Amino acid sequence: MMGFVRQIAALVRRDQTGSITVETAFIVPVMLALSIGGFETSTMIARQAELQGAAAEGAAIVRAAIPEDSTDRTAIRNIIATSTGLAQNKITVLEKRRCATGYDEKEDGNCTGSNLRAKYVEIEINDTYDPIWTQFGIGSSINYELTRTVQIG
Repeated sequence: MMGFVRQIAALVRRDQTGSITVETAFIVPVMLALSIGGFETSTMIARQAELQGAAAEGAAIVRAAIPEDSTDRTAIRNIIATSTGLAQNKITVLEKRRCATGYDEKEDGNCTGSNLRAKYVEIEINDTYDPIWTQFGIGSSINYELTRTVQIG
């Protein structure tokens, strides 16, 4: 009986047919996962760079033409929305004030006169990206939160 097992084992060792198929079956899923991961990672990095560029563009507009009122700030928000493809509710452009008391006031604050230390415009961009692997229950969405602040007075 042992002789028969040895003959079969020797035959299997010499027979190479099908080995490429088995090796491919092991390698293809790994290579596919690496390829998808690389593509998704590059997409995430590209989106981050795009959003940073849009925030820098908005800051440059603020420096070039200081927004006087909410209409001007809405125009800046519209430009950023157009350049990024984001919905306008994901972009805020606010005028803030720093008071002598050390806290920040939003547009409707009452920090004026000698109490006013600085005025600045804050641009905030929020976005979410869902990598393909989240469809399989792996990982979660990527949240982008960018803020640019430009002092205007």
